[in-house]
Amino acid sequence: MPGSSGIHGVESMSDGPTADAASAAGADDFDLCSLEELKGKGALRFEFKDPTHGRHEIGVFWDGESAYAIENYCPHEFGLLSYGPVEPGVVACPLHAAVFDLKTGECLDKYTYDTVAYETEVREDRVWVKVPGEERFIRG
Repeated sequence: MPGSSGIHGVESMSDGPTADAASAAGADDFDLCSLEELKGKGALRFEFKDPTHGRHEIGVFWDGESAYAIENYCPHEFGLLSYGPVEPGVVACPLHAAVFDLKTGECLDKYTYDTVAYETEVREDRVWVKVPGEERFIRG
């Protein structure tokens, strides 16, 4: 996959949701970043805590047209997908170039197992991700 979407960052603190957006959100919906921030960085990463499996990261990606969220670790050797090149609808692992569909999490070249995709929605210029049964983990 030629090219890269530029420098990939980590989460930054940004303004929270409006009252209307917050009231429309369910317990499993998380306001992760502004669309502007995601467009500027191409990919961001956020930590979550699953009650059974513990902490993990979700990568949020902008491919030039849409926002997506998938598990941030490649199942092969745990490369951070948020550091890989992003092209329309796909991201490649920076370690061995396994290609993942950003909407479904499917490994398109069958190099490794599929990863988990999360429902993603843009509301009032904020990127929301549905992560059922989990909570955000924010380092203190």
